[in-house]
Amino acid sequence: MNTEEYSLLEKEICARLPYNLKVQYKLPNYQTNEFDTKEGEVFCINFGFGLVDIHGGGIDYNISIHKVKPILRPISSMTKEECDTLFEILNINEDAGDWLKINDINVIRLFTQNGKDFYEIAQALNYLYSIQIDYNGLIEKGLAVELKNKNE
Repeated sequence: MNTEEYSLLEKEICARLPYNLKVQYKLPNYQTNEFDTKEGEVFCINFGFGLVDIHGGGIDYNISIHKVKPILRPISSMTKEECDTLFEILNINEDAGDWLKINDINVIRLFTQNGKDFYEIAQALNYLYSIQIDYNGLIEKGLAVELKNKNE
């Protein structure tokens, strides 16, 4: 993981902390001399040491951020209801020529005649964080794991 990827992962984990971010991590199995893949929820990040505090299986762990992968959903997994909510947050008015294109090679494109305030954009990003949507391409970069079942 290079410095740019590390920085992106750190920012993503921090932004998603209030939204019960689940992550995948590996722990050594001393009986088999291999690593076991585990899942847990991030509850804190320690910037000074590059550690993520994870609660998993009734135990708390301090894991290096290099060994943690958020469990996220690709943009293409957004439901119609989630897309409608995003439209509402951004006050998309299709009659006025506004449009929001979702699921185009995992990119969300926004066009409005009147522009959008940072407040609306911040709300939209927070909404995407809350439903664990990977709009920064972490899954494709190998920095995150795709959530296979939305109900997990």
